[in-house]
Amino acid sequence: MQSVRRRKELSGIRGFFTKHGSNIGLVALIGYVILLGIGVTAEVLKIHWILDLWIWLPPGKFR
Repeated sequence: MQSVRRRKELSGIRGFFTKHGSNIGLVALIGYVILLGIGVTAEVLKIHWILDLWIWLPPGKFR
């Protein structure tokens, strides 16, 4: 009976985030650190083509 309840609990969107939430958070953190490193490196070395990419624009501002 408990395995049926456990299987039902892990179905749907809530079950997906229960099962994979820590992995998603880790990937988001690693991606953030990589982007931060690229941005800092481009700023320090004055690499303008990297700083002109769309990823560094403020939200809602497009070229």
